[in-house]
Amino acid sequence: MVLIGLISCSKDEQEATPLFTPVDLAQPWQTSNATEERIGDLSSLAANAAKLKRLTSLLIFRNGKLVREEYYNGFKKDSLHDVRSVTKSVVALLVGVALEKGFFKSVQDPIGDYLKPPEFTLTEQQKNITLLQLLTMTGGFEWDETDGNSYNEWILSNRPIEFLLEKPLTDTPGSTFNYNSAAVHLLGIVLNKATGVNVPDFANQNLFSKLGIDDVEWEQFDDHYVNGGSGIRLRPQDMAKIGQLVLQKGMSGSQSVVSEDWIKSITDPAFSWRDSYGVLKNHTYSRLWWIQDAPSAKAFFAWGFGGQFIYVLPEKNLVIVITTNWIKSAEAGGSYAITQEALDLIINKILPVVQ
Repeated sequence: MVLIGLISCSKDEQEATPLFTPVDLAQPWQTSNATEERIGDLSSLAANAAKLKRLTSLLIFRNGKLVREEYYNGFKKDSLHDVRSVTKSVVALLVGVALEKGFFKSVQDPIGDYLKPPEFTLTEQQKNITLLQLLTMTGGFEWDETDGNSYNEWILSNRPIEFLLEKPLTDTPGSTFNYNSAAVHLLGIVLNKATGVNVPDFANQNLFSKLGIDDVEWEQFDDHYVNGGSGIRLRPQDMAKIGQLVLQKGMSGSQSVVSEDWIKSITDPAFSWRDSYGVLKNHTYSRLWWIQDAPSAKAFFAWGFGGQFIYVLPEKNLVIVITTNWIKSAEAGGSYAITQEALDLIINKILPVVQ
């Protein structure tokens, strides 16, 4: 199977878009170099990266091969990184697997079909919130995570389910984007109830084992559920396998791990709005994956607090992984500053030299 098909393209377009067969992600990464994979001078990247006190890893993959791999500030190849909301993008893939296996009928399933009393107490409105609305951050709950303190209040409550469900619905579900980690955690619980398997086991059986990922940790809550909205710990090379899987439209070698239709649905914009975040321009949201209208082609990425990124540019057959140490980010100028440093490496240092 060829990853990128060309139906009627000019010779220049064909040369600019190399073709390759999806790599078997269960195998170790093959290595290459910048010259072989048509990547230009990375000296500016190296000089800038070496100065960043919170950078912990930077990896570049092109055409399914590892081109550059650097670790910083005490982190090593096998170090697990807490990649925060990259967790959400993993949950998106797991929901797609569950749909394909028939655990869900469709993304229009109401969550009330899966969250039953006495364990869960939902209002009639909450029962009718759909999987799609949780996937697109349009559940409608009163929540302020972007500018407010809702996330920290939720974590410190020690009542992660009740804390969310006690919030009123201030928007009609499906109407308004409002970033909400607790709502994605609730989606993870819905996945658990639908499959009858806890999220880590379902992930290991249906995703990670097929990608050769064998060292993962999940943040565990006291109520025995893992944090579905944040807190997964992964090695950077394994983060890249997730990005490469999505780049390969759900394929690992000749095996379909996640359906191509689902990959399309999570990498197509769900909204008409576009936003900017410092050096990151023209981005929007899909189904727990971010989308960017990059200068020459669409990119999509998993984005975790404080500068955790799996950035995928299909036109260039490119996957970039960056991780940082976000702990006590205020000591380094805040999470915004750390994130901007990571984005600067991707957008201003790497992308311009990829031919």
